[in-house]
Amino acid sequence: MPHTSPATVFQQRLLLMPAGTVPVGLGLAVFGASSYLFLAFGARQLSPADFAALSALWVLVYTGGPGVFLPFEQAIGRAVAAHRADPVQERRVVRALVAAAAVALLVLLAVAVAFRTTITDTLFDGSGATFVALLLAAVGMWAAYLMRGVFAGHNRYGMYGAQLGIEGMVRVAAGLTAAVLAGAVGGFSLGLAAALVISVLFTLTGLRGGHRRPVAPTTTVEDPALTAQLRILGWMVLGGLMMQVLVNVAPLIAKVAPGSSGAAGHYLGGLMLARLPLFLFAAVQAALLPGLAHTVADGDRARLARQLRSLLTLVTVAMGAFTLLMAVAGPQLVRLVYGDGFRLGRTDLVLMAAGTAAAILAMVVGAAVIAVGSPAASAFGWTAAVAVLALMLLLPGGLFLRLELSYLAGSVVALVIQLAALVRHTGAAAAAQLSEVSA
Repeated sequence: MPHTSPATVFQQRLLLMPAGTVPVGLGLAVFGASSYLFLAFGARQLSPADFAALSALWVLVYTGGPGVFLPFEQAIGRAVAAHRADPVQERRVVRALVAAAAVALLVLLAVAVAFRTTITDTLFDGSGATFVALLLAAVGMWAAYLMRGVFAGHNRYGMYGAQLGIEGMVRVAAGLTAAVLAGAVGGFSLGLAAALVISVLFTLTGLRGGHRRPVAPTTTVEDPALTAQLRILGWMVLGGLMMQVLVNVAPLIAKVAPGSSGAAGHYLGGLMLARLPLFLFAAVQAALLPGLAHTVADGDRARLARQLRSLLTLVTVAMGAFTLLMAVAGPQLVRLVYGDGFRLGRTDLVLMAAGTAAAILAMVVGAAVIAVGSPAASAFGWTAAVAVLALMLLLPGGLFLRLELSYLAGSVVALVIQLAALVRHTGAAAAAQLSEVSA
C-alpha cells in the first residue's frame, strides 16, 4: 500500500472542514484579538470592582445573546440549506423564524427593564450607562445573529466574516478611546454595544441575493409547516441556551458570590485565556450546521461521516496541545495579557482548558445530531449537562475549583449523551436504508 505522509493526511482533513471556515476564521481572528485587547484596556484602566462590572456585562451579552439568538442563526442557516431547492418555502420558513426571534427579543428586553434596579445594583455596581449598553447590545445581537444565519445558509461567508471583523475593529477603537480618555466603566460598556450595532449597519447589503453554490435537488424531505419548524426551533433554543449557561455561567457566579469583590475580574481574565479555542472554533461552528445540513440533504452519509471524523480528530489534537500549553505556561500568559495584578493557578487553567476541549467536542457532535434531525436529543444532552453542573456546585471546596470541575463534568456529560444519540440515529437510518434495498 502506498505510504501517506502525516502532512498529506492533515491536508485532506482540512479539505473536509465546512465551507466558509477560512473567511469566517479571518473575521473571527480580528474579533477574538479585539476581545482580548478590549478587556486588557479595561483591566488596566478600571479598578478591579469596575472591571468586574464590565466583566458581568461581557458575560451577559456574550452568554445571553448567543444563548437566545445563536439557535435562531443555526435554525435559519439550516432551513435555508434544507429548502434551497424551493425558494418559496425557504422564504416562508425564514420569515417565521425572524418573527419568533423578534418575540424573543421583546421578552428579553421586557425582563431586563423589569429587573433594572436589581441588575444595575447587583451586577453593574450602580452604572446606569452599563445597563443602557446591555439593552443596545441585545438589539445588536438580535440583528447580527439573524443576518449571520442568512449569510451561512446562502454561503455568503465573506459577509459573515466581515461583520465579525468590523465589530472587533470598532470595539478596539472604542476601548482604546475610553482608556486614553480615562473613561469610567460606562464608556467601555457603551463602546461594546456600539461595536455590535455598527457592524450590523455596515453589512446590511450582504442580505441581497441568493445562494452562492449550485442549487441541486435534495434527497431529504422535511415538513415545512410552521408548527414543525417552530418545534425544531424550540428544541434548538433550549439546547443553545443550556449550552451557553454551561460554558459561561462561571464568571456570573463568581461575581455575585459573597465576598468576591473584584475576584470575578481576575477569574474572567484567566477564563478568557483558557477559552481562546472557543473563539477559534466559532469559525468552524458558523459553517458547521449549515454545511452538515447540506450534506444530509444531499443524502451523502459517507461524506457526513468523513467530515465528523476529521473535525473530531482535529479538535482532539488541537485541544490536547492547548491544554498542555496551559499546564506549562498558563500563569505567565495570564500576567502577560492582563498585567501583573492578574493571577490564576496552573491547575485552574488546566481544568478550564480541559472543560473547553470537552465542550467543543460536544458542540461538533451536537451540530451533527441536529443536522440529522434530532434537535430534541441535542437539547437533552445540554440540559443534562447543566443539571450536572448545578449538582457539582453543591460539593464542598473552593468556589473556583467547584466552578472548573462542574464545567468539565457538564461538558463531558453533554458529549457522551449526544454521541450516543448520533450513533443511535445514524445506526437506525443505515438499517432503514438496508431494508429498503433488500425490499
